[in-house]
Amino acid sequence: MERAEKIAWLTILANEIAFMAATRILLAYFPDEIIAVELSRTGLRLLSAFMYWRLLPTLLRPRQGGQSALRPTVVFGIVLLMMSAFLTGPVGSQMSAQAQWIFALTSIAVGIKEEIAFRALIQNLLVPRIGRVQAIFVTMSLFILFHVGVVPPLRHVYIHIALAGLFFGLVFEFTQRLWLVIALHALFDAVLALLCTLPFHRERSALGFLLLLGALVSAAFWRWRVMRPKPNGSQSFRQSARVE
Repeated sequence: MERAEKIAWLTILANEIAFMAATRILLAYFPDEIIAVELSRTGLRLLSAFMYWRLLPTLLRPRQGGQSALRPTVVFGIVLLMMSAFLTGPVGSQMSAQAQWIFALTSIAVGIKEEIAFRALIQNLLVPRIGRVQAIFVTMSLFILFHVGVVPPLRHVYIHIALAGLFFGLVFEFTQRLWLVIALHALFDAVLALLCTLPFHRERSALGFLLLLGALVSAAFWRWRVMRPKPNGSQSFRQSARVE
């Protein structure tokens, strides 16, 4: 492992440990100050993202070989992802309407911080070491661990996080468009936060998880299409992406 890569991993580790410790202290000592804690966590998220931007700017640049996000299978997967948010159950149903709107607005900071950390940095650093598929799954596992202690300890919540994390990982890996996964993540979280304020929301349904799986299948099919060997003998996407 090169020195620059070691520094990058140490920076990520220090930044994430500091962020996780600070947020869990806030949640433990001020459990009733929901809005104040969320606004404080938003400030920490933006500070963390700024630190990454200042300390690791070269790693935030997209790798070459990204594909268009306007392919039908990708658009279909994104539509299914957003539809699933309406059927997998509201988050924070015990919160006031004001708190839910605050959480929806702070979803922008959530998307920025988490997608920079997990997709642009961790996943991209893992790809040359262990391969694309393995990197996506390892990043998803770390993404789940990151949420332990800050989301309700319910099985369906963690299934939701895992499936959404896989989808974001697939989309980022094959588009290399950080802004896209930030926008998807922020919009998805905002919809979940606001579900209880909508007159037509419904409680958790198995159909929502099936839609999430459908989004993953759509993204995986797109991955297969862009990486399969070309009949004219041209390089596959995997091969072309490895050209120095």
